[in-house]
Amino acid sequence: MEDLIDKGSGCYAANKYGDALMEFTRAMNLCPCAGGMKRKRCSCKDFEGVALANGSIFNEAMYNCRCRASQDFNKCDNPLHMKALDYRAATFEAMGELVRAKKDAGWMLELAPCLPDGYLRLGKILRLQKNTELAWKMYSAGIDNTKHWATSSSRKLQKLHDEWQLLKRRFGPKDPLSCFPSEIIYMIFENFDIIELTVWRWSLEAEGNMGLWRSLIFPNQTHAKPPSSFALHKLLARARGDVRQIVIRDPARWKLNQEKMTILLQDSRNLERLELGSAGRYYWSLPRGRGQFRKLRYVSMDTDNYLKPPSWSMSGLGVGDAAAGPVPADFFKSIAGTLEQLELVGVAGNWLRQEDVVDFPELKVLRIEQKRKEPSFPIFPLASKTRGLEQLCLRMHLEWEGVHEWKNVWDKLWNQLKVLVIFMPEKGSDLQVAKTISAVTLLTSLNFIDLQHIDMEIPWTNSENASEHKIFTDHAALSRYGLSHGGEPILRHDKYQDLRTIRLKEFCHVPTNMGRIFRETLHNGKLHTFDIVFPLKGLFYQGLDGHARYLDEHDWLRGCESIRCLGLWRFRFRPNPRGEEDLPLPNFLASFPNLETLSLSSEAYTAEELCSVIEGIMKATNIKTIYQNGVTGVPLDRLREMAEGFGVQVIWGERPREWPVPVEN
Repeated sequence: MEDLIDKGSGCYAANKYGDALMEFTRAMNLCPCAGGMKRKRCSCKDFEGVALANGSIFNEAMYNCRCRASQDFNKCDNPLHMKALDYRAATFEAMGELVRAKKDAGWMLELAPCLPDGYLRLGKILRLQKNTELAWKMYSAGIDNTKHWATSSSRKLQKLHDEWQLLKRRFGPKDPLSCFPSEIIYMIFENFDIIELTVWRWSLEAEGNMGLWRSLIFPNQTHAKPPSSFALHKLLARARGDVRQIVIRDPARWKLNQEKMTILLQDSRNLERLELGSAGRYYWSLPRGRGQFRKLRYVSMDTDNYLKPPSWSMSGLGVGDAAAGPVPADFFKSIAGTLEQLELVGVAGNWLRQEDVVDFPELKVLRIEQKRKEPSFPIFPLASKTRGLEQLCLRMHLEWEGVHEWKNVWDKLWNQLKVLVIFMPEKGSDLQVAKTISAVTLLTSLNFIDLQHIDMEIPWTNSENASEHKIFTDHAALSRYGLSHGGEPILRHDKYQDLRTIRLKEFCHVPTNMGRIFRETLHNGKLHTFDIVFPLKGLFYQGLDGHARYLDEHDWLRGCESIRCLGLWRFRFRPNPRGEEDLPLPNFLASFPNLETLSLSSEAYTAEELCSVIEGIMKATNIKTIYQNGVTGVPLDRLREMAEGFGVQVIWGERPREWPVPVEN
């Protein structure tokens, strides 16, 4: 049978449909189910009529037979018999004889109603005859009669489910509202706000209850009109005053003025999460008073305002101008006792002036960002008020003056910190840049107990001399910053024992210094991510071999078994390399036995050159993923095609970042 089917398939491929029909028919007649006789199909079946009456197609195939076919022959689920009959029906389709094709498809269903083959073929023919609804019913019957099978167990069954899904939206169970014309639906919902529509859209099939209205999430992109104050009152009434989450990332889009903000917050005493995007052209005053929000754990606030001058900063009762009332300490005081995560875009004016910085005893995650050119932020007064902090992200210029005031509690500042992320803005005066680098150096000199993740982006055009004692330093004397006891410098304890990740960008260090600082960290076997930033051309790394010498000075890192991810920035080796001396990078990377992910970024290479470097790396290593930003377009397509041969995935862009950062306890 199989040889005849293969021969018929060849005839079909050559458009010899008559010969193909003969071979498929001969194969069918050889099936043992015929018992040496010519098997006839049952003439009693009416699958279309049963489907129109919403009857059981399975019962029609199994039991409805008044002729001798069911008496003379049994059912047959022989795969070769099904295949020959299926191919013969397909041949009739190709010949345009859909009536004969449908008879063969019905015969398949009669012989094996528990297999998907007949339903799939008959459904296809019905679709070719423009009888789509009957095809949907046929596919549905097939799925119902094969539901005891795993979908992945058969290619035909998977195909049956795919075809059913294509027609499900048109003929499947309908949302009752979809039966109404659009004009009626608009009349029903015209007084509803967009938040209600959003909640109903995701929860339409669930039973209505008060919990549906506890999360008020205003979507960013929608054509719905902003809700009125009346609509907001109705929304809060449905929540019964038990709103737990308010997320408004685009308040200007929703015309969220002071009246609406007051309506949302005044009765939300069980609020746990509050996210407010840029106020746009509005000014807000947030409720104040201790105990106003007893359960508030998360606050994210963007204080940017289109109308404010560049020197404007957050003030008033929360977000507003100076005439609106007291400084925002009144709002933060009311939530400081419970707040666990705080994210701010823009800095409170009183914090810049180091005035009335409130204690946050439960704060674990803090992210502060400055959009505009604003004064440098004095970081250590805040450090003294958030001693239990575990994750810190700063995107701003920093100020360290007055740090000597904290020397008596230096050992207790942020000693529970696990994640330190700092992005220095590219814009800023030379004095701001210098002070920021000094402040970051002091931050990395704190006595961390459980620091696991360091991520720093310092856009600083440094040479190796300029950065020798910056950011990471292994000298113990901090007296030049005014940190000493009785004339003796404060000694910094070993604080990198639990470090897992060091991500750097733009800022380069002397390798020997980094080796002294992090050698013990490597011995602990926990460090799995490390970045190497190659220097700009300087005194010690001039010439074509400068970066090769710089890489050689990282021998203390070479071969580390715990390293699984490496980043390489601003490197440049000899053009047209002929060996390891010209391109030492592949062999350096090959020394890491467990290296899986690599990030590459260098403006010194053309796309073709970087492709050659990546090819050399893939040949020498077992890397699985490469992030790069130097190859785009057609060269990137070619690179990805080549990388598939090595089992490597090439991704354009930088390694993704998560916030908050997952940490280990």
